[in-house]
Amino acid sequence: ALLPDDYILDVHSRLMLYKRISSTTNDNELREIQVELIDRFGLLPQETKNLFRITSIKHLASKLGIERINTSEKGGFLVFNDENNVNPVTLLKLVQSNEDTFKLKGSHSLQFKIDTKKIEERFKVVENLMKDLAVENKF
Repeated sequence: ALLPDDYILDVHSRLMLYKRISSTTNDNELREIQVELIDRFGLLPQETKNLFRITSIKHLASKLGIERINTSEKGGFLVFNDENNVNPVTLLKLVQSNEDTFKLKGSHSLQFKIDTKKIEERFKVVENLMKDLAVENKF
């Protein structure tokens, strides 16, 4: 997840774009930067697409009150902050209907066990999980 130096040659421009991307607060702002990059530098490399995708996931995580997301080939976990916006009933239904996949760890963590060898699979798992948790909040 990066802006490759062979895509944007100027170091200062890359740093300024990283700053702009990290300071976005919604996906519309992200799309505007994507369009600008494509216009200025050509089609986005996969690493840059991943950067925008991760930033989009961070936007939703922030709205939900998720402070940390960790994934690996065997699964991962979400860590909720004290003032999260996830409906506890939605979370319990998710865990109860998928006991082999999801487990609550303490009061602030949701663990999931899903084999995902490819990065695309991990993105899909996290994006779908976030969408499921956001449904009742209409984010």
